[in-house]
Amino acid sequence: MKYKIFVNIFLSCFIFFTNVSAQWKDISKRFPANVKVFSITHNNYAIFAGTNDGVYKSIDEGLSWQGINRKEFHSLIPKDAQHLELICLSARGDTLFAGTNGLGVFIFDGYKWHLSTDGLEDETVSGDKPIPEAITYDQRNVYFGSKNGRIYILSDGDSSWNKSRIISSGINSLLVKGDSILVGGSCSSHGIRQGCCLFLSTNQGNNWNNFDSTLGCQIIYSLVTQNGTIYIGTGGEESAIIKSIDNGKSWIRLVSNSEYPFHNVQSIIVRGDKVFAATIGGLLFSNDGGTHWVFIQHPTKKHKAFNLKSIFIAKTEIIAISPFELWSYPISSLIH
Repeated sequence: MKYKIFVNIFLSCFIFFTNVSAQWKDISKRFPANVKVFSITHNNYAIFAGTNDGVYKSIDEGLSWQGINRKEFHSLIPKDAQHLELICLSARGDTLFAGTNGLGVFIFDGYKWHLSTDGLEDETVSGDKPIPEAITYDQRNVYFGSKNGRIYILSDGDSSWNKSRIISSGINSLLVKGDSILVGGSCSSHGIRQGCCLFLSTNQGNNWNNFDSTLGCQIIYSLVTQNGTIYIGTGGEESAIIKSIDNGKSWIRLVSNSEYPFHNVQSIIVRGDKVFAATIGGLLFSNDGGTHWVFIQHPTKKHKAFNLKSIFIAKTEIIAISPFELWSYPISSLIH
């Protein structure tokens, strides 16, 4: 009898897992052939995708996409550029900031594109401009966090980027609130402080201090805040989602890869009590602020092959980017 109950429970769990997983849909064909999507962002009326063919816009929740001034955009690309990847994208109203794989930052002011490179020094080995891992903004400045461990800041009205000192061995995420900048980096012997992974500036990048008083040595891939709570996504062997409700004095681990087979929490979105996270391996979802979780894998792709870089929550579906592919998952399957 107990054996039969166990089998029934196991089968019901398996059926639930299979039904949930089977609903991932490849929507890459919503873009023209040979267009690869690398980044995604939005403003109040549209979704924007950074690709190898410029920036595309959707005003129908991602069902159809149109290029934004593509002819003008391509006229700005240097003739000796090997290939283009818009790997980082941010929108401030009608203004778009698109970070590239070594060409600089394309800026769309709502009417025209221009390529911003002044102040972005050439890398020693490659000769390329610094490669961004994150771009964000406040009302006065744009902030560019690069793989070389520096923050570059472009103030409104300026044409040249100002650079910070090296903060860590690599910057993975940025969070700006007021005059404060919170940076998620890598744990190494380089930068401001050995063994530190979160850094804080309260004067727009002029000075930096370590922020992770009790967090320990982590790799921070994602940062987000809601109502005073800070959420971070970590990577490496102990990948996890962790939150702080007291401005970084203490941290609470919500979920880790000891519970589900994922690595590198690469993007987090918080909507009230709902938490969505893109990982290498699949999508994490919590409907109660992180107390309970559902892990949604792909039914056929092996763990590391389903690498979700970032996500966007549309009205009816979750849109997820993986290398060279775009996926959707129906929100109705998660939220009833």
